[in-house]
Amino acid sequence: MKSTLTLLTALLLAPLAATHAADCGLTPEHQAAVNRQRRIFFQYDPAADIQKQGGFGSDLDAVMGYVFDFVDLPDSQLDAICIDVSNEGVAHYRSTILRPVRHPGLVKWREAGIDYFDELIKQGHRRGKEIWWGLRMNEVERGDLAAYEPGVYAELKERNPVKAAHPEWLIRSWWWQGFWNYAVKEVRDYRLSVIREVVEQYDFDGVHLDFLRHTPHLPPGKQWENRQHLTDFLRDVRTMLQQRAAKRGRPFLLAARVPESVEGCHTDGLDIENWAAQGLVDLLVLGTRTINVDVASFRKAMAGAPVKLLASFDCFHAADAYHGDQSLDLLCGVFGNYLHQGGDGVGIFNNPAGSAEHARQLGLSQQANYDPEILTTIGSLDTIAGQPRYYAIDRRGGYAHNEGYGSSNNHAPLPVTLSYDGAPSTLTLPVWEPVKVGAEIKLRLVLFNHVEGDEVDAQLNGAALNRHLADAQWKDARIFSPLPQPETVTPGSVVRNLDAQKLTRIEFHVPVESLKRGPNTLAVSVNRTGPFPASRPVKVEKVELHLKGEPSP
Repeated sequence: MKSTLTLLTALLLAPLAATHAADCGLTPEHQAAVNRQRRIFFQYDPAADIQKQGGFGSDLDAVMGYVFDFVDLPDSQLDAICIDVSNEGVAHYRSTILRPVRHPGLVKWREAGIDYFDELIKQGHRRGKEIWWGLRMNEVERGDLAAYEPGVYAELKERNPVKAAHPEWLIRSWWWQGFWNYAVKEVRDYRLSVIREVVEQYDFDGVHLDFLRHTPHLPPGKQWENRQHLTDFLRDVRTMLQQRAAKRGRPFLLAARVPESVEGCHTDGLDIENWAAQGLVDLLVLGTRTINVDVASFRKAMAGAPVKLLASFDCFHAADAYHGDQSLDLLCGVFGNYLHQGGDGVGIFNNPAGSAEHARQLGLSQQANYDPEILTTIGSLDTIAGQPRYYAIDRRGGYAHNEGYGSSNNHAPLPVTLSYDGAPSTLTLPVWEPVKVGAEIKLRLVLFNHVEGDEVDAQLNGAALNRHLADAQWKDARIFSPLPQPETVTPGSVVRNLDAQKLTRIEFHVPVESLKRGPNTLAVSVNRTGPFPASRPVKVEKVELHLKGEPSP
């Protein structure tokens, strides 16, 4: 029955897909390229590891072995790698528009006639993998030796020469250099020339435009009324890529990273419905920090256009209180939710490319111990099935590098302060997995300022849950209450003195029949009857639904 419905849906959508493709002159070969398998789309920032000692300028074969370390794992689901090195104002690649990065390792390679990007593309294609080039639509000038010499940001005090020459092209925002204002035609032309130079020299499979690094791109408060300028830019990029594709004899794809909801896209001036209607984009990579991407709303907004939806999660600059958390059970819940909503694949961001062991062999200073099982699991519901996993509610804030909707998580519901009188606070817990009868399910609350005698109750979709555990000695190194949470751009920030931490973990049994597929309504209340001061309100820090067992077919 399922296959019949799938076929019927495909037949119904086929005319729409053909119409959208025809709008932009997309060939059947282009559509076949769009439909390639992309279980995991990996946005890789080489500056995070191989720009350090032992990386750029070292033995090229050894460096490539590290970069493709996780790709070469048996059963690896990494199908596409997007190289994210748009260090504003300088170029790691061959360029006459931007001055070359003065990194000594790249200088050494250049003098030997070695181009890092040419080798990446060759090695990726040899493995049957897509290699994309990523452009951050608004980057911060970090300095080309910043990662090579930690603590030394040689160029941060230097003005980007183009920005210095054209202050009228800029939005004066939180970044002191200013951001490109895409409402200005000269900005669009200049940025298009940067992309054109890359695609005319390198055999990438696609270009990825990152609208989440960093906001704003249009005058704040007027993003939606200026949306046409970003649509015009996207159309210009698409046209240029189509021209290049015709010359080289194979498709050149276009992707965009956008906020996690349609509402968020509109807030930042991204008219994704129009992009889809005009056939301007092939892939949308949805979200970065959030653990609650609304895939279903994007599918509706695409209105049958053949746009692939890849919901993403940044494990590094992650959702507040999950920063630096790369545990498999969390990621199985996050990415399982996305795939159960109908995502075409998943995106990861800022992960290391290789193992810590491999990094040590090269002399790199990589600190993250990344579980490679993640990359053989999270890209498919078949491999997620049966894994322990949990679904969490998002937390607000924790990211200073934006002035818009994207990456802010400002609309997330947690933390929430409970009243003392038993009046419930209502939260939405999205669980898109069809949970099978017999699964073991528990609801976990992490509370601050809970005291002995507080009666905490929880209802899920109107059904009262039975409490089975209260642990007043619970520790969580990523919850800083009563101190303010640090920005999650510093994932190493954890509570140092856990002995002084006062958190309580409360867990409830969850009957399978009380859980529904999609948004679940959770009501949490506390009734305080003892002689406790009102200056210590109970705060819900985390809400997680932990699950063991396979989903229903």
